[in-house]
Amino acid sequence: MGWPCGWPRSNPGKHMKTLKNYFTCCCLRYSFRHRHNAAGATSMTAVDGDRLKLWQVLSEFFLDTEVNATTFDLVARTIRESSYTPEQAHSILLNELFPLLQHNLRSMVGEWAGWPDEWLLEHITVRDFVAVKPMRGPVAEEIARCWQEVMSRLSLP
Repeated sequence: MGWPCGWPRSNPGKHMKTLKNYFTCCCLRYSFRHRHNAAGATSMTAVDGDRLKLWQVLSEFFLDTEVNATTFDLVARTIRESSYTPEQAHSILLNELFPLLQHNLRSMVGEWAGWPDEWLLEHITVRDFVAVKPMRGPVAEEIARCWQEVMSRLSLP
């Protein structure tokens, strides 16, 4: 049995790599959902409110829009008001959001309106907090730049 588009299910990794952008394949959303559920994704009820708020504001970095000072201020304020440390928020950004949402910044027709809470809850996998490893590439560089802007605001009194 294959993907809805006809690609063999035996090699989903190759299937994903052949895509030119996030919206190319009729089954891409399904493949993300399937992959995360097969790996034991966290159910909707297991995500605390603070984490969901972080997902909401940090996902702004991956939209096909201009990220500005207002966005950085909002992210910094959300981190301050949450039960998470800046290090934990950074881990959430790079280990939970980046793997799923980075494709939006690579797309010619990326999402610009944001993702509904239900979509975030269904597709993002909660991961343990680990030290953040340096990432490469233009998308990783842009996300690192955004994070530095947030950190500069967090260091202010």
